[in-house]
Amino acid sequence: MIKTLQHIPLTGELPSPKGVALAILEMCRNEDTTISEIAHIAQTDPALAGRLIRNANAASSGVRPIASVTDAIMRLGMGTVRNLAMGFSLIDQYHSGPCAGFDYERFWSYSLLVALAMQEFGRMTGAGAAEELFACGLLSQIGRLALATLYPQEYAGLLNETNARARLAELEHERLHTDHNELTAALLSDWGLPLALIEPIHYHEAPDKAPFYPARARTS
Repeated sequence: MIKTLQHIPLTGELPSPKGVALAILEMCRNEDTTISEIAHIAQTDPALAGRLIRNANAASSGVRPIASVTDAIMRLGMGTVRNLAMGFSLIDQYHSGPCAGFDYERFWSYSLLVALAMQEFGRMTGAGAAEELFACGLLSQIGRLALATLYPQEYAGLLNETNARARLAELEHERLHTDHNELTAALLSDWGLPLALIEPIHYHEAPDKAPFYPARARTS
């Protein structure tokens, strides 16, 4: 079961998208929002606009390159644009922070590696839209950043424990009464990602506990 933020004991301010990314997030909550409206707000952030166009072109090799934000959003889809905008906003805001034991650069390098792996997996298997899976991979460990932001001193001490990496979720639950996977899922749910994407992220470190089953291979 995916918990909501209201059911997780938290203090302090959680990481959240700001500026244009926040505006896009809020606009995507409205079913009547149009692509042109999203494009209009995205164009006010040149860095984000460039990233969206670059990702849209990378997602469609062999197709005529595009040069406009509107075309990029049409190619990627509003949901993927929302997720990418959130991810890029968080990267820009949290390339450093107050938690001395948390390696922010390594965290984002790892998140990008997961994003690229999920993107390639989507292309190879057709399990989902490659750019949507890229965005999900980029956000798949955001709960770790949230705990480092909320509890910088406590989390730094936790990370210094012997074998902390191997038993990270267990230590988080013992000390902070939640873990990074649970908090990641709650944040992604609050940001409007569909359950079909949140559940695999939530259970990726413990697939045996997932409430769903892998698809069976077809037999002839």
